[in-house]
Amino acid sequence: MIRDVLSPNFNWWRRCHVVYDQNMKPLGRAQEPLSWPAWRRRQIRLLAGHMPFGFASHFPGASEYFTFLRDPVERAVSDYYFCRRDPANEAHAAAYGASFPSEEKMFAAALKNLEQISFVGTTEEFDLSVERLCQRFGLRRYSAVAVHKNNFTPEDQRLSLDERRILER
Repeated sequence: MIRDVLSPNFNWWRRCHVVYDQNMKPLGRAQEPLSWPAWRRRQIRLLAGHMPFGFASHFPGASEYFTFLRDPVERAVSDYYFCRRDPANEAHAAAYGASFPSEEKMFAAALKNLEQISFVGTTEEFDLSVERLCQRFGLRRYSAVAVHKNNFTPEDQRLSLDERRILER
């Protein structure tokens, strides 16, 4: 996970892992820094996890967002198996974010979000993306000990080339 790669660059009191939904509701067992006093939030230098845009405005000083994208078909299939495995999971609803009245509005919102992102990496080129991210922000590159890609798709349920082509349409 990217958190494992970047966290060693920051003392424990300077980093925070969060998981918030689109309504600013904390999910799971991640930290809840919005309940912290302002002096404590000022100490944070790495805010990692899943959060809506604008979340960083609750922390003093400049901030930059970055993201890692995954092949959309692989992600959709993995999400399907994840939800099928545990639809009661707290993050289930948050995984899909806001709903949109049309694809055009969804695309416009995605473009607006991309304007706020300083760096985009890909999971398919994870090591190279992390190397470039660390160069961009002047961070030391640490090895990830965990698998860097969530993959809930069972090995025996991988897509055939024909199935993949259908989904890519």
